[in-house]
Amino acid sequence: MKTRLILLALAAALAACSVQGPEVPEVPEAPVSHAKTFHASVDGGTKTSLSLQPSQTSADVLWDSGDRIVVYADSLGLRSYSRVFTTVDGGTNSADFTCDDWDLPFKETACIAFYPEERYRAISMGSDGRYRVSVVVPVVQNAVKGGIERGMNIGIAYSTDGSDHLHFKNVHSLVRFTLAGEKASQVRRVVFKSTGVIAGDGAYIVSAEGGAISMSTRFNPIIYGSANSVELVGDFENGGDYYIAVVPATSDGFSFTFYDADGNVISRSSSKPLTLSPSRIADFGIITLDDSFEQLPSGVERYMTQTKGSNPVVLAVIGDGFTEEQQSLFTTLARSAMDQLFDTEPFRTYRDWFNVYLMSAVSNESGASVTDGKGNITEEHDTAFKSRWGKDVYDDMRSDFTAVGNFVKARCPEILNGTITVAEVPILMIINDTRYGGMCYNWEDGSCVAHVPYINNGSGSLLWQFPLQVAADNADPSAGVRNTTDEEFAGMGGKYYNTSSLQGWFTSKGNWRNIVVHEFGGHGFGRLDDEYWYDPVSASASDNTKRDKYHTWAVPFCLNTSSTYENAPWQAELLDKLDVFSQVDARYAERSGLFQGASGYALNRWRPEMVSCMIDNRLYFSTWQRMLIVKRIMEKAGETFTLEGFLQNDNPTDRLRDQAVATASRRGGTGYLDDESAGPYMFCPPLPPPVLIDR
Repeated sequence: MKTRLILLALAAALAACSVQGPEVPEVPEAPVSHAKTFHASVDGGTKTSLSLQPSQTSADVLWDSGDRIVVYADSLGLRSYSRVFTTVDGGTNSADFTCDDWDLPFKETACIAFYPEERYRAISMGSDGRYRVSVVVPVVQNAVKGGIERGMNIGIAYSTDGSDHLHFKNVHSLVRFTLAGEKASQVRRVVFKSTGVIAGDGAYIVSAEGGAISMSTRFNPIIYGSANSVELVGDFENGGDYYIAVVPATSDGFSFTFYDADGNVISRSSSKPLTLSPSRIADFGIITLDDSFEQLPSGVERYMTQTKGSNPVVLAVIGDGFTEEQQSLFTTLARSAMDQLFDTEPFRTYRDWFNVYLMSAVSNESGASVTDGKGNITEEHDTAFKSRWGKDVYDDMRSDFTAVGNFVKARCPEILNGTITVAEVPILMIINDTRYGGMCYNWEDGSCVAHVPYINNGSGSLLWQFPLQVAADNADPSAGVRNTTDEEFAGMGGKYYNTSSLQGWFTSKGNWRNIVVHEFGGHGFGRLDDEYWYDPVSASASDNTKRDKYHTWAVPFCLNTSSTYENAPWQAELLDKLDVFSQVDARYAERSGLFQGASGYALNRWRPEMVSCMIDNRLYFSTWQRMLIVKRIMEKAGETFTLEGFLQNDNPTDRLRDQAVATASRRGGTGYLDDESAGPYMFCPPLPPPVLIDR
């Protein structure tokens, strides 16, 4: 109080003077810290537990003595006020949580509480008036027999009436299984995989609507990307019950992969639809492991296991520029890249036809070598496969293809057992480098190596643009070009940006994984040509002859582009049968046709749809592109392609144009221009065309 008395005395003295001084405001008293207690209970309908005891086979809703929660108060704009509360109660579904330094000088109008305190990150208010409770669901969790690792089962309470009662709801879903059989005790690692996003970096969105509390999920690829798999590690026992915490999601299928100490595997999978609901247990019952572990070469992980088709369709993912200490980073990135590819049609629908292997390669140095743009190395990095390209020039991107081929031949099980050759295994090389780039090398016999760097450390948003000029007439090259209209940009799902660093229409947004889908899924596996163009230039007769010759390769390439308007490769199988397609979905006829502009040329070259992944890296292949990809899957699997089978399984949705209704757990920040994933935005020009090599 001493400071206040001095100020009042000074004010009186100034008032007695002939010169009027400024009025001195009264200084409010500082808030006094005091003890605060919240009574916390747990939803009686909750089926997961805040504390699973090791001896339990069914979950009760219990608090543990020593549990800590974070309480966040929102009133008078003080949105960063939070304190940690602790309970000494235990073994019950209600408990008193106390804090000794609660000094909020007013009654709270809203509180959000989060359990457990050790996993608290942040709470913020979105522009829509809903709270975003940030959380990371780890992709690696520790196995606990009969329970779950402490802190994995998150609970959230939301009070809008200023009361001292907090009613918690569990927000994760739990996956439960019981191990049995001769090999159960040899398990050291279990990977549970779904087609929906079940782990990663995201937020639970909390709001009060009509007096009821609602929560939804939004998981975005901030650095490594959202994940479709979670790994449980530890010592497992025959007869033991185990749980995995996952993000609520829907899935068109799931799999369990069990690893022993040497990395050998036993796999179980199903295409049965699965719903992982908040605050519920997905119980898979007893999984019996009596069959032998499949022995995989050292450093090889099976990402996906074939369950359909006569023969597996085999893919290999390798890494360059990853040191011994960075091998876990490579594995995380490789899984994330494959998550993205197999969340894109038609790979999503046909995922059960694939064996996919992640192959770790150790480099002495991280990164990749830098060239002068002409292939000459100006900054050398000692890496396993000698990947390199220029700082601002991308068309000299390459690696040591002999070393790549030998590495995969020595590790791919199907090559080792003699059923296929390395030419039949498309290879993705993820490069541990932040520079923009991407290039696929393709050979006549079907071999390919697609190079994709981990651009910008995976952060920020990469933006791609549909060409600013298009052919004035799709049938007549002599009509020249015109500007692409705002209506056309908007019709492609584009968004107009007007910022200090960006201005104009951009039609696709994503990250390095979009480039994986373009380079590896499009060029590498699908054998697709680029469909964009750089400038309003016309393909000459010699240009077209050179490009069309790849149609006759042993494994055809470029069948999605044509030198003629009258007799394109997709005329007979698609355009002449659009009435059949239209009976299934009107979008087939609305989007398919002959559009001038492809292979780098605006004129005298044609493509089958206005826009696709092969133009702006969106997660959408055109109908004809999907047909070509499915044809290759069927051929490699030893099966027959039929139009009836294709239409029965096909999904023609373009998430950008159609703004498809998708659960937040599946969106994952992948390709939606209205997505709120972290900036800054980075404009990315089209990359050079694929390198095509006769042999």
